[in-house]
Amino acid sequence: MSKKYLVTLKPVDKFFFGGDMTFKVEKPSKTKEEDRSSDERFSSYIIESNKFPQQTSLLGMLRFLLLSNSDYFADGKIINTDGASALIGSKSFEVSDESGTFGCIDELGACFLLNRSTGGDVYYSFLPYASEYRMAEHNPPIIGYVNGKKMTIPELEVYTAKDGFSKRVIGSDKKVLPLSDIFVEDRRIGIARNIENGKTDNFGLFKQISYRFKDFNEENLRIADWHFAFYVTVADECDLAKYSGWVVSVGGDNSNFVFSAVADVEDIRPDEFQNDKMVVLQSPSYLSADDMQGVKFFISDTIPFRFMRTSVKDTVDYTLRAGYQRSCRYELYAPGSVFYFDSSKDASIFGKALEKYKAFRQIGYNEYK
Repeated sequence: MSKKYLVTLKPVDKFFFGGDMTFKVEKPSKTKEEDRSSDERFSSYIIESNKFPQQTSLLGMLRFLLLSNSDYFADGKIINTDGASALIGSKSFEVSDESGTFGCIDELGACFLLNRSTGGDVYYSFLPYASEYRMAEHNPPIIGYVNGKKMTIPELEVYTAKDGFSKRVIGSDKKVLPLSDIFVEDRRIGIARNIENGKTDNFGLFKQISYRFKDFNEENLRIADWHFAFYVTVADECDLAKYSGWVVSVGGDNSNFVFSAVADVEDIRPDEFQNDKMVVLQSPSYLSADDMQGVKFFISDTIPFRFMRTSVKDTVDYTLRAGYQRSCRYELYAPGSVFYFDSSKDASIFGKALEKYKAFRQIGYNEYK
């Protein structure tokens, strides 16, 4: 038997969720492109955090929380591989047509925002890109050719390319907020010194952009109490509630959060887009070119996706410093991406295409409304 928990993560300080860029990378030692963890194309002196943690980071946090508080782990090492494999699975996430095996962790839901102000909990869903704009209707319609295919071209009113699309969420209280009203940048500039000689070098200058939740307004009055949140289903014997109040680390930069888990909490995220010919992503999502064949048009962004490969049998140090491989680079469609169709049947087929990637779905990717 299994039990479903609502897990919330309250940041202790600023947080940084790394993407594909790094400050400095060494030349890859391996020849195969898919085995390279990174190269100079993905290095920069300005690195900006993602606003949301990767689902693989949330899975890794849960696995390590369970493992490090078990009898199978001592002095920073796994001392019983069979027991650890039964508890958290034998290896980390892998891209596959089938679901993975993560011991007592059955599946994760997509990360979303939860506001716990004094007025009660407010759950948030991603609004479709461009939902604040109206689609212009023309008679006769505007006709164009995309990849040699004749089609009707939609046009957005009151839109400027310079400003782009605002990314917004809608709460269970029906209020709509842009992400810029929720997150605030925390910029740090510095010069790193060489550990061996204490001198700076050409790669020493850096700017790191982390984020905080905008809990206070300009008058320093508390306006919100933001948390990251997700649902997770685990075996009955794994009591996540006992870890409530503990501090956990999420992501490669080990950002700290206060962990909380409550069982059997109703999901009241809004689901009222009122269009059966439209699909809106609620998490980063993997799709192939063939999956896009029935889409009339879409408005979207993409985000790079890599993940660290570890195994209970072989991994000792669970950091990239130890030289363990990251996966090859994937491009996922960002939450809020919206896809339009000629019929509700085509939209339903597209939804089934999202659901067929079982490994992604199991850990909270490819969620949609």
